[in-house]
Amino acid sequence: MKTYAIINEKGGVGKTTITHNLAYVKAKQGFKVLMIDLDSQASLTSNCGIEPHTVAENNVVNIFYKDYDQSFFDMATTIDAAELDTLFLVPTDTTLKYAIEDLPFQFDTKEEAYGVLKKHLDEIQDYFDFCFIDCAPSINCISYNAFVAADEVIIPVTPTYPAFRGLNTLSETLDMVTGGHEWHGESFPPLNPDLKVKGLIISMYQHTTVVDKQMTQMYYDMVDYPVLGEVKKESVVEQDVVFHAAVAQKHPGKQCSRELYAIADKL
Repeated sequence: MKTYAIINEKGGVGKTTITHNLAYVKAKQGFKVLMIDLDSQASLTSNCGIEPHTVAENNVVNIFYKDYDQSFFDMATTIDAAELDTLFLVPTDTTLKYAIEDLPFQFDTKEEAYGVLKKHLDEIQDYFDFCFIDCAPSINCISYNAFVAADEVIIPVTPTYPAFRGLNTLSETLDMVTGGHEWHGESFPPLNPDLKVKGLIISMYQHTTVVDKQMTQMYYDMVDYPVLGEVKKESVVEQDVVFHAAVAQKHPGKQCSRELYAIADKL
């Protein structure tokens, strides 16, 4: 199973939309795909047509408590609106924010606390071909679980200066995850030395202004991370959320959908 963490510390860059659509496209291609909602806003859960409060007893929050001993696969549910039997979601609800606070006290070591998600994914990885983890727009102990569990990171960005600058702090975090760090004279080993950055996805571009074009080019000029592709801003993306569907499903002929299909082919 190939596992991707979709993350950016900057909010509003399209992480959830990209997670949903890339997962849908790979499932449409015949692969067995798992999505995991690791954002306490539960946007991916809601976008897939599941009300977070209805899954309070069976969602990803449970695994971050030490007494959880069920199969992670039992949490996975199919997405009715997707009309595919190859696309699954492990949902969440807003209580994930409490798990973030409680997690350091649930396990004996940092390595154990940060390795919870990987432990459960290892148990089911022979069943799925791909796993896409939708992360919160912040770095916390749950985010580190995503980094430890993932093979590669995908970073959605927008053609704006704040989003471009935000890459600096995320890069520092990723360097710490892969290379370890020192704090007050104490050395900490890397959490996942094998983690790679697959690349950037420039989302919500319009290219109708000079600034938009310039910022897009700045991403291409970066030497650290490649650009996987661009996804045009189109009104149908938000409209399709009302129907709990990915735009790649409802409007496959739209330019943004074609771009998402092209990006998915690189995964």
